[in-house]
Amino acid sequence: MIRLRSSLGLTPASLAQAFPFHLALDRQGRVLQTGDVLRRLCPQLAEGSRAEASIRIRDPKIALDYRAICARASEAFILEIVSSGLRLRGQMIEEPEIEALFFLGSPWLTEIGQLEKFGLGYHDFALHDPLPDYLSTIQAQTTVLSDGRAMTQMLTEQAAKLREANRKLEAHYAVTQALVESRTLLEAAPKILQAICITLKWDLGALWLYDDQASALRCEAIWGRDGAPYSSLARASEECLLQPGRGGPGRVYADCQPLWIADVAADPRAQAAAEAGLHTACAFPILHSGRPFGAMEFFSSRTLPTDREMLEILSDICAKIGVYEQTSRAEEALRQSEEQYRHLFEDVPTGLYRAAPDGRVLMANPALVRMLGYASFAAAAEHDFGGAKSCAAGTAMQDSSEIRGRESRWTKADGTDILVRENVKSVRDDTAAIRYYEGAVEDITERKWVEQELRLYTEQLEQAQCRLEIQSNELKRTRDEALDASRLKSEFLANMSHELRTPMNGIIGMTGLVLDTVLTEEQDEYLGMVKMSAESLLRLLNDILDSSKIESGTVELNPRDFRLGELLDASLKPMGLQAAKKGLALSCEVHPETPDELFADDGRLQQVLVNLVGNAIKFTERGEVAVKVVVDSIRGDTIVLRFSVKDTGIGIPKSQQSLIFESFRQADGSPTRRYGGSGLGLSICASLVKLMGGKCGVESEESCGSIFTFTATFGRSQRQLSGPGPNPGAGFDGVSGMKPITH
Repeated sequence: MIRLRSSLGLTPASLAQAFPFHLALDRQGRVLQTGDVLRRLCPQLAEGSRAEASIRIRDPKIALDYRAICARASEAFILEIVSSGLRLRGQMIEEPEIEALFFLGSPWLTEIGQLEKFGLGYHDFALHDPLPDYLSTIQAQTTVLSDGRAMTQMLTEQAAKLREANRKLEAHYAVTQALVESRTLLEAAPKILQAICITLKWDLGALWLYDDQASALRCEAIWGRDGAPYSSLARASEECLLQPGRGGPGRVYADCQPLWIADVAADPRAQAAAEAGLHTACAFPILHSGRPFGAMEFFSSRTLPTDREMLEILSDICAKIGVYEQTSRAEEALRQSEEQYRHLFEDVPTGLYRAAPDGRVLMANPALVRMLGYASFAAAAEHDFGGAKSCAAGTAMQDSSEIRGRESRWTKADGTDILVRENVKSVRDDTAAIRYYEGAVEDITERKWVEQELRLYTEQLEQAQCRLEIQSNELKRTRDEALDASRLKSEFLANMSHELRTPMNGIIGMTGLVLDTVLTEEQDEYLGMVKMSAESLLRLLNDILDSSKIESGTVELNPRDFRLGELLDASLKPMGLQAAKKGLALSCEVHPETPDELFADDGRLQQVLVNLVGNAIKFTERGEVAVKVVVDSIRGDTIVLRFSVKDTGIGIPKSQQSLIFESFRQADGSPTRRYGGSGLGLSICASLVKLMGGKCGVESEESCGSIFTFTATFGRSQRQLSGPGPNPGAGFDGVSGMKPITH
């Protein structure tokens, strides 16, 4: 062993005892002496060997060799033994008297696994600084030094500075290493929290990030020392959302300033912190582009005064994390932009290329390769893209920076030609010389064919349009003739109906006179049949006349004052005789609030009522027919009444209900043959109700009867408008309520 004599007064044995990881070097780079543990871990650092290739400085920013170590002898740094990967923290002390450098070190956090095989654990060195042992050794040897007290004081101060420098360096290095080895901040967070807690002696650390959806800070990562009762605080933090300004993380997020909390009693998680035995905390904002996006907090079971240097160290670390996040976001944005551009370049259906100034294609997207019929870009480049000559190769681009819409003919891999439309722009350097061209190519072969076909179709359509105009004129003339014929038919039917009704009335009248004379039973029966047939024929003629008038638009309403009760009485009493002959009950109910004196066309209203009640009696074999009148609405002098005719007859199938209000339509054929009728009655009723400002409807189930309803609009009678007010209690036959017509 080389004997060392220095102004420190240390013997090799005392140096080895104080620093198991120390390393002594001379100015020529030879190893003078190593600590006991270091000698076992790194046998390549044998005494007398040269160390230039075996050691270097490692810190977050630099990686230097032995010469840099000599130049930075007074600084604290991480020393890495290259061949073994061992990293030591410490500081070089220069001894000019013997021209030697002493590296006084202890193991770095990540070397615990290597130390365990020598029976050394983390608590032996990571939290135990060898400098106090070193000072104890120095103090025990004060007899060797004439000024031992002064030297002890100097070394104490130097040791304090060295410890703080080592702590700061280790924390920065650990955070940097975690960020470099992780893809995201969340992935690096547990390593960062562990490193800071271990190096700076905190018991619990947490990372909070702002959640835009919750508008609050959310705990994304938490780390505590093994075996410590921190589970309740960790759970409370993970379940808690902190609004800006609330709790340590919320306050530093809102203020953008670090915070030292001597007592955590004011924190929303104070109870959980008290159960964990934690007293002191500190929190720091994490900024991105000057704006906060998260915070870090740390807890200690000790009651600590405000430590400005600690605040500075952690603020620097948070600033480093903010820079990392800003860089990560910028890199992610750039990656996404490049990914989008790559997808756009590869997936866009338009062919894209980059060409050299001589026209050679340097780069092309898959769309252009497929357009020219090649399997790959390499195959297309091998055949010079089929000799495709871009307009970039021409002289036109020399005087223009961009050409748009140029059409040309290119040859595909199979020898066929395609028509393309090309847009090209030149990219020039600082001297205005063309570096390359960028172009977009679109295959317009099919478009050109479609345009040609469209021109042909356009010509054919123009010819067809001329023919259609001729046919349209002919159809218009034919339609006018048909309308004239229809009008003449309606006029003829109206005239004929008038002409036929006169003799029919005569036949009915004379038959009635004859029936009043003395006749035999057989004559009476025959003449009764004649009268019944004549009356049926007269009703048919009336329906045809009304239908013709409605179709020709010549029906006009003749409104006048009338009493609703008298109209119902006059309309329903004759119908009651028909109902009585079939054994049916006929009743009428008028709501008490229904006005009696009205102004409208009472004749058309009576026609609709008689038609609906007559149909109800005709199609009902047993049961009853009920008429009901209620007020639908009253607005000023305008009154809308709702009439309903309910029967217990054969009913109408659902499929036929939408057809019965059409001309010449009934529910089906068999009832028509059984009950008779022209199929015009309901059509006429619907048209008349429409003229009276109302609407017809039906509700029915087959074999369960029907309910026909219609509304009509009335005015108040002229007598009521000029005289006393209406009598709202007046109803059917002067009495409101229900009145039976037959019993």
